[in-house]
Amino acid sequence: MSIFKFVILIGLFFVSRAFSAFSNYNSILIGEQSAGLGGAYTALYGDASGAPYYNPAGLAWMSGNSFSSSVSIYKKFDTVVGKDEDLIKAPLRVNRGFFQSIPSSAGSVIKIEDYNVGLSIVVPDYDTFKGDISTTATNTSTLSFLDESLWVGGTLAKSISANETAGLTLYYTARNYNRSVQDRTINESTSDANLFSEEKSITGNAVVAIIGYQIHWTDRFYMGASFRTPGYEVAGSGSYFRNQISATGGTLNSPVTISKPAISSSTRIPGKFSLGFAYSYEDFLVSIDGSIYSAERYFDFSDSNIRSKVEHAVMFNGALGVQYSYKPWLIFRTGWFTNLTSQKKVDISDKYGDRVDQLGWAANFTLISKEKIHFTFGGYYNIGRGKTVQRIDQNYEIIPKTQQVFTMLVATSYYF
Repeated sequence: MSIFKFVILIGLFFVSRAFSAFSNYNSILIGEQSAGLGGAYTALYGDASGAPYYNPAGLAWMSGNSFSSSVSIYKKFDTVVGKDEDLIKAPLRVNRGFFQSIPSSAGSVIKIEDYNVGLSIVVPDYDTFKGDISTTATNTSTLSFLDESLWVGGTLAKSISANETAGLTLYYTARNYNRSVQDRTINESTSDANLFSEEKSITGNAVVAIIGYQIHWTDRFYMGASFRTPGYEVAGSGSYFRNQISATGGTLNSPVTISKPAISSSTRIPGKFSLGFAYSYEDFLVSIDGSIYSAERYFDFSDSNIRSKVEHAVMFNGALGVQYSYKPWLIFRTGWFTNLTSQKKVDISDKYGDRVDQLGWAANFTLISKEKIHFTFGGYYNIGRGKTVQRIDQNYEIIPKTQQVFTMLVATSYYF
């Protein structure tokens, strides 16, 4: 296998249409070492919890008999919808509120003859919000949503020459999406009232393959490339409920209700191509990655009466990481990464449009015991500001949105 074979795959990648769950695809950093480097891991190896996701070819360089890693993250969302939030205020509130525990990634690998075989479990997407988005004397609008996914898969990696490796990860994915909107308008002076509620849920399953390649040009300089195929949909279903009750001059009007308890939906994952380079010198390691994702255009539901159009552009994300081995038993890492949105624009016609470009910073350190147990602690921080479409006072409006996410990371790894 050579890098030129990936060029053929890229051609397929750009003509594919994929249905995605998220418009920000880089919200969660997978792995232990890879998370500390900001996700710049396409050209690196050694992290069994991150390599199957970023580049499965990296597992072939692991010479140990077996390795396991478990990474948990604790996320605190500080999201403000409806006004421009001062970006300095959220860090001052980091000691308040609730941290959501997420077992973000786990992996293990064992060597069988010339192959390294691994198991990978990752949570690559998680976003949530619950609260008021607008409050006035006559109107209160409330939004609640949860969007999450779980990927479980197996990895196979092998050396194909003295300085080249290849690998394949096959994931079975599950997505869960729930969204609830309450829009209440009451005018006591005229005895008019309008109560609107909407609930939407989507669940789905898909299969995703990640093909990886790495080459060590020298003992210090590495290159890696990986291609993630668009998801192949296995199943997708959802439900939709909308109810509107109004009163004019104190007289109750007939309610308007739409109830769709079981309708088909699409749950697919966008294609992705990543290219990375890494350079090591004495105790330092520098890694840089670039990833490009395919464009998408689709309707969330098959029913034309309730469906909404979602449109995503081709989107690029980058990452840069630095590692310093201070002692044989102590390693420091830091990284910077982008989490740009693929949402083309925020349009009133798209009732769920959300465009927030984010930047992120990561850092962690690892302590290594005599028993070859690695203890890692650190985290990463996302920050972004943009626009979103929400229902306020019985109309859809484009309003500001600011999101800052604080993530604490705890990991344990064991070589034996």
